[in-house]
Amino acid sequence: MAPGAPPAGVLKAVLDAVGVFFPQEHRSTSVARATVIAMNAELRERELLKSAELAGAVESAVREQGRGEVAARFLATLALLALDTAHRRWIADPDGRSYGEHAHETLDELVVQASELPGPRARKG
Repeated sequence: MAPGAPPAGVLKAVLDAVGVFFPQEHRSTSVARATVIAMNAELRERELLKSAELAGAVESAVREQGRGEVAARFLATLALLALDTAHRRWIADPDGRSYGEHAHETLDELVVQASELPGPRARKG
């Protein structure tokens, strides 16, 4: 991730880095894996732990860029949301579009949603 990258750039870097683990030829394996995990509480718990580790890594990388705690935690949370959403869409896609297509579409949706958040409140005093 490039130093000083805008928030969307940070999320894109995360999605692209993880995307190498989801090549199109492994889609059927990913579908089967997700099905098995969904049926097993211990595997779901393991996935949550892996997600927490990934969030921690993203948060650390963002902090190394000089961003504060809130920005780092916010971007780490958004990264997990984007990854999970893109993956779910990819394995459920009847048209077989690539993980990357779903990842970039998800990122675009997140950027739109974030842009609709109200700006900082004016400080009184």
